[in-house]
Amino acid sequence: MLDVTCGLWATAVQADAKQAIEEATGNIGAVAAIVGASPGLVFVGSQACSRLACVGTSGFYACNDRDEGIFVSPADLTDSATALVDHCVAYYKDKGVDTNDQTPVSAQAFYLTGPEVNLVVSYCDSNEDQNKKPSDYTFDENCGPNGCNPTCGWDGAQENPCRFWQNPFASAKPTTSTAAVTPTPTL
Repeated sequence: MLDVTCGLWATAVQADAKQAIEEATGNIGAVAAIVGASPGLVFVGSQACSRLACVGTSGFYACNDRDEGIFVSPADLTDSATALVDHCVAYYKDKGVDTNDQTPVSAQAFYLTGPEVNLVVSYCDSNEDQNKKPSDYTFDENCGPNGCNPTCGWDGAQENPCRFWQNPFASAKPTTSTAAVTPTPTL
């Protein structure tokens, strides 16, 4: 289960973000060799983010808020990241946003159980250091070269952009959605 926020960072493009997620699995061996990890694991430093892949200007990141670095399995991350992108785009569509494979999207998810890492899909610049955090890319109102996060046109109850928060442990009833985001394992 994931605790999800949509529309938080500078945007990626939906189709490129999904391709970056797919490519991340292939990049893991090279990353593991650099840090001396076991093949199939990726290292995420203390209080840091590691960009696992960047396609065009759309990136897939693993971030670690802990005080020590950790190794995680990319298979766990890629399944969840795909579910995250799909959920946010479906959420935008449900709120009346016209969506397609070029839809701007940014999202962050924290695992409620599972890997001690959080996932981010957002803008990236392949010319920048792979350890640059998504929050380091500052654009007006969470926009960027790929466009702005979708707006949902609420009547003042929420600020733009079109954001979604889901925390199944919150005592208050969510005001935007009650859908659980559970990644579907790839066979």
